[in-house]
Amino acid sequence: MHRGAVPFILLLLVVAAHLWVLCPPAQPDLSALPPDGTRESEFVARLCPFIEEANQAVRQDLAKLENADSEILLELAEAYGLSTDVDEALLRERLASRIGELPPALVLAQAALESGWGTSRLAVEANNLFGRRCFYAEDCYEVETQSGARVRYRRFEHFGEAVDLYFDDLNRLLPYLPLRQRRLQAGGDPMRLADGLVNYSTRAQAYVADVKHIMRANNLVGACDRLTEAG
Repeated sequence: MHRGAVPFILLLLVVAAHLWVLCPPAQPDLSALPPDGTRESEFVARLCPFIEEANQAVRQDLAKLENADSEILLELAEAYGLSTDVDEALLRERLASRIGELPPALVLAQAALESGWGTSRLAVEANNLFGRRCFYAEDCYEVETQSGARVRYRRFEHFGEAVDLYFDDLNRLLPYLPLRQRRLQAGGDPMRLADGLVNYSTRAQAYVADVKHIMRANNLVGACDRLTEAG
């Protein structure tokens, strides 16, 4: 081999590696996978890392809250949508009720229910896993309903963005106060926290029952931990 060819080949390898990082191989279309456990397992494998990242961000905020000075308290209050026109003790109490982890099984079950295990048009074309509407964002995805009305949904770059906003919604918005109250009482029990999703859908208790059924039927409790242990 010509001596000058070696650096050139090394350069090609470096360029190829950078391209792989920037444009990783496309993941298989979930709708093309059989619904015999294969599709479901792939869906879980894709979402678990994003769920862990979101919970890790929550743990970091909890660590900040533990020894927060006035400036950090104001930053956290802004991030979690809380008014700062209260005394410091009350603000800490309110932040403690909003800053909390979500059990992966609950997140997986709701994402599966809302997106058909990642196969819905909204999930495929907009990476929207939780049916999140679009109100203020510029990049929205419009869907025409059977009645002819046009409904706007949030468009995300990837599933991770959808998971992050889902965490923000459940930890901040008033309709999910029942979930946060249950979390204070029951910790991370996904079945008990599911009862706090009664306001997520107009189907109310029937919706909660579906979320619980998906968790049980697909053995989702501990699914992300099992993936991590499997390496």
